[in-house]
Amino acid sequence: MRTHVGGKKNVTIDLHEIDLLHVEEEIFGEYLLDVRKFSSDVNQDVASVYRDKYKASSEQGLLVKDVLSEGIKIGDDYWYLPGGHWIPAGCTPRWKVAIIIPFRNRFTQLPIFLRHLVPFLKKQYLEFGIFFAEQANELEFNRAMLMNVGYLETLNFTQWDCYIFHDVDHIPLSYGNYYGCSCMPKHFISGDDIWDYK
Repeated sequence: MRTHVGGKKNVTIDLHEIDLLHVEEEIFGEYLLDVRKFSSDVNQDVASVYRDKYKASSEQGLLVKDVLSEGIKIGDDYWYLPGGHWIPAGCTPRWKVAIIIPFRNRFTQLPIFLRHLVPFLKKQYLEFGIFFAEQANELEFNRAMLMNVGYLETLNFTQWDCYIFHDVDHIPLSYGNYYGCSCMPKHFISGDDIWDYK
């Protein structure tokens, strides 16, 4: 993966030096143990909701959002809900954005992606959720199907204002690249660094 580091172009980052635990520590800081306990407790609730949802009739079934009504405050600026859902604490966000990432076997790029995207979205004061749709077989990678599945799964959490389909091997380089919603579909990447942005 290439990115701008210290103002230099095309600096290659050694992907093997960063793992998800370090990224988790970096993102949550002093709140890490609280977030882990909270996520563990809520994950049990979510599993029970999914079990009940398929046992009960459709009008009695619960959505995952019913057990995700409370979060944990991270610093003074954001509430975190398990599953990668972030809500600004000091303002009412204009947009609720779902980020959907088709994924398979990119575990070395995943930590770098999260390490950059979470702070990037927090600086834009968006309410956002990050969803990975993982293909867990060796068939040809079906990116379109994963985007569709990811979209359907986001509906179990809350109603989103817009959806962004993102690749795990691309990170935004400019804060001017606003991830809020607009009245029309838009393509965020106008050029890639490996083609000199052309």
